[in-house]
Amino acid sequence: MSNKNLYSEKYRPQVHFSPMKNWANDPNGLVYANGVYHLFYQHNPFSDVWGNMSWGHATSTDMLRWQHQPCAIEPGSEPHSFIFSGGAVHDFNGSSGLGGPGAEPLVAFYTHSGDSGQQQRQCASYSLDDGLTWLAYEGNPVIANPGLKDFRDPKVFFYAPQCIWVMLVAAGQLMYIYRSKNLLDWTLVSTFGERLGAHGGDWECPDLFPLAIDGDSNNIKWVMLASINPGAPNGGSATQYFIGDFDGTNFIADDRQTRWMDYGPDSYAGITWEAAPGALQERVLIAWMSNWNYALNLPTQPWRGQMTLPRALNLVTTNEGVLLSSTPVNQVSSLRGQRQAMQPGTFRSASPSMSLPSICELKLTIGIKNADRIFGIKLYNEQGEQVEIYLDKEAEKLVLDRSKTHIDEDLKFYPYSYTADINIQDLEQLNLHIVVDSCSIEVFCLGGTVVMTALFFTHKYLNQIQLFCDSGEAELIDGEIWELKSTW
Repeated sequence: MSNKNLYSEKYRPQVHFSPMKNWANDPNGLVYANGVYHLFYQHNPFSDVWGNMSWGHATSTDMLRWQHQPCAIEPGSEPHSFIFSGGAVHDFNGSSGLGGPGAEPLVAFYTHSGDSGQQQRQCASYSLDDGLTWLAYEGNPVIANPGLKDFRDPKVFFYAPQCIWVMLVAAGQLMYIYRSKNLLDWTLVSTFGERLGAHGGDWECPDLFPLAIDGDSNNIKWVMLASINPGAPNGGSATQYFIGDFDGTNFIADDRQTRWMDYGPDSYAGITWEAAPGALQERVLIAWMSNWNYALNLPTQPWRGQMTLPRALNLVTTNEGVLLSSTPVNQVSSLRGQRQAMQPGTFRSASPSMSLPSICELKLTIGIKNADRIFGIKLYNEQGEQVEIYLDKEAEKLVLDRSKTHIDEDLKFYPYSYTADINIQDLEQLNLHIVVDSCSIEVFCLGGTVVMTALFFTHKYLNQIQLFCDSGEAELIDGEIWELKSTW
């Protein structure tokens, strides 16, 4: 960015991606090619509210410092048409034939909808210049609408064991799974989701990928992501996940349990980057940091909409079985500036307050055995605005409470407090990894198996931190705070 003033507005994220101006929602087309990460996203080039849906575009070499690119894919001349969410791949073996012999295009798949959102069908565009410009495939649509009202958000990946391309499409409250040898001719081979997981709203933005359990490459499971709106555990929109097996045709979940990637209100439509086609590796996810309950009314300008931090995904064994963990990518440490150490010790009621950088990262380890019920931290300012993160031992819940932040009157559906279940059996200490930006907080607990993401809006930055407990005493075993430098 050459115009530094553009990224100094009130509430402007400093370590999270946001467009220069206008509306942004779901991340799209996450693809890595030739050393560059591509982030496409749902974008209205003309207004800060949803509409004129196109694919915005940004590039990065580290997923933190982004360069804005021209709008990539636009609806064209068809009246009332939109370019909805989707995915992109590097056609590394030239299987599509797009661009001629030897070409390795980037190929984007997206839902094209006409007639004010109806007639949703899956289309393709391709780029021969590393994503700078895009050409629509002349044979579109690659998959016609099979007679469904909701049929969108294609996500494509290469399934190496069978040298085949696989596409997932969200179809109402199911996922349709297709196969192709050339990225252009697709065959429906299975569906997933009936009587599984949460069904309080439409399923959207699928993803499917392999991960090694506890880093053991001989113990592989597949993870299916299915965002849902409404139907989230704390209201509005959220992303559920399933763990199971995939044979190139069918995904079979290990159980029917509903599991959530994030228990906060402001993480939705997350999908992943794949650094090499079909490779088993650490996956990185990025999501839209908002909630459809109030996204259109957020008090930000000239932009509206931002992304979460990129998050490394892993499967880990816990007392509750194998779970998906997500934690900030290691690159975040490159943003660290001045470090403050917090003084260890026990405290009753509240610890002494300590200054807090406006944009920061925190790592805290709190002993919990002697705390009777509620203990945690609050981030606050001199005006009494605050965000609290605390454990309720009696209810066995982690709570993130933003009720004492400034709420615009227009945000009538903005929930104040939300919870995540915590199994405290045999838990002797609480580890919290927290990132605070201009108007957001991301909390990673229990190794990233419990995550809570939330927007908040205050008149002034939260510049103080304090630990508290309602009775008994808690112990700060270790605590570190880093100021984070702006990526803009």
